[in-house]
Amino acid sequence: KRSLDRVPEKMTGEEAIRRFHSHKEPPINMLNEAMTDKEAEDDWMAKIPGCDLVERVFKLAKEDGLDLTKFKRSMQVLLLACRRAITLFHADKNSATTRIKPIMGSKLWLVSSNNSVEGLKSFAEEGTPPSDTFVMLVEEGYEMIHSGMTIHSVETCDRSILFCYEYLDSRAMLSILKQTLLELEHDNITNDDHHEDLLIFFDYAMKLWMEDLANNKHELWPDEKYLAEAKETLERIREKSSSSN
Repeated sequence: KRSLDRVPEKMTGEEAIRRFHSHKEPPINMLNEAMTDKEAEDDWMAKIPGCDLVERVFKLAKEDGLDLTKFKRSMQVLLLACRRAITLFHADKNSATTRIKPIMGSKLWLVSSNNSVEGLKSFAEEGTPPSDTFVMLVEEGYEMIHSGMTIHSVETCDRSILFCYEYLDSRAMLSILKQTLLELEHDNITNDDHHEDLLIFFDYAMKLWMEDLANNKHELWPDEKYLAEAKETLERIREKSSSSN
C-alpha cells in the first residue's frame, strides 16, 4: 500500500526463503505468493452460486477476447509467515469473502464483530482498531471463512503456510462496490492495492446482473431496488480511479 507504515520491503526470492527459515532475524510476512494452477483450481467454494462470480466474469470476458486470468489468480494466493509476524488491522480488499486453509503452522485472527459499512467507515476515518473484537485460532486441519467488510489483524504463532481464497459474491455486489469506493477515499482500509483489471471486472459483473434479472435469476444478486445505487457507485469508483492515476 501507499501508506508509509505498510510499504513492503523488497528482497530476492532466495533472501525471502532464507528469512522464512531463520530463527534469528526479524520475522517475514509474505502475503501475495502465487499458487500453482492445481492448487488454485482445487476450490470447492468457487462453485457455489454467487461465489462463482469471478469465474462467470472470466468466461464472459473470454468470449470477447479478454484474458482475466491474472485477475482471477490475484484472488488465490499463498500466505507465508514466520513466528511473531503480524498483519495490522484491515479489511480484505473489495469486500471479498475470504477462505483460509492452513497447510502448516497456526495463526491468531483478531476479528471485529461489526462488519457493516458504518463500522468500516468508522475504522477508515478514525484510523484506530475496533474494540468489539474476538480471537480465533486458525491451524492446520481446519478452515476459516469470514465475510466481506470483516476488520481483522493476524499474528503468526508458528511458521506457517496458508492457502487464501477470496470471493467476490454476486449477492453482495452493492457492498463490494461500496467498500471499493471507501478504499479509494481511505487508503488505510485494506493492505492490498486494487487490481489493474478491477473496473473491467465490475463492468462485466454489472452486465451479468442485468442478464440474470432478465432471466429471473434474482436470487444471485441484491434486490433489484439497489441496482440504480450500484450503478451510481460504480461511476463514482470510475471517477475516483481516474483522478488517482
